[in-house]
Amino acid sequence: MVYGRYGLVIPDGEEIRELDGNAVKFFKFVKAKERTIIYIPSYSFEDSQIRKPVSRKVANEMLKIMFKKKRVIRQNSKKWIKRYKELTERVKNADPIQLAEIFSELVAYNRVKPLSFGERSIFDSIKEILCEEIAYVLNKKEEELRIQLEKLLEV
Repeated sequence: MVYGRYGLVIPDGEEIRELDGNAVKFFKFVKAKERTIIYIPSYSFEDSQIRKPVSRKVANEMLKIMFKKKRVIRQNSKKWIKRYKELTERVKNADPIQLAEIFSELVAYNRVKPLSFGERSIFDSIKEILCEEIAYVLNKKEEELRIQLEKLLEV
């Protein structure tokens, strides 16, 4: 399973926990690499952005988008905080293809001007999520894919 900003997670059962004095059923997931435990309340599971990993076809499409050279003219009139907020909002609601497009845009922005701290943070987060999922789906080595993607930022 893939869970929004966490990436690949492994279902690990259900638990009943107390929340505001009420017994609530939670679905438990484990982030394999970090051993982080994530609990999602059953009442908000539908809205949780948890999904199955993409197909091989979609994973290959994502890679094409990520490696495609884009020409982007950075809008210098926007302050970094506004750009950061817009990017954060886009990432929060993005499907995997849109995440690949945002990744590609950030690579192109970096060719014009180095990414701000916030933009770099978003770039790194997207890179980790996409790397993990694509490597899993295509049975590739995650570290090799990560290195290839990181090289895209080199000018």
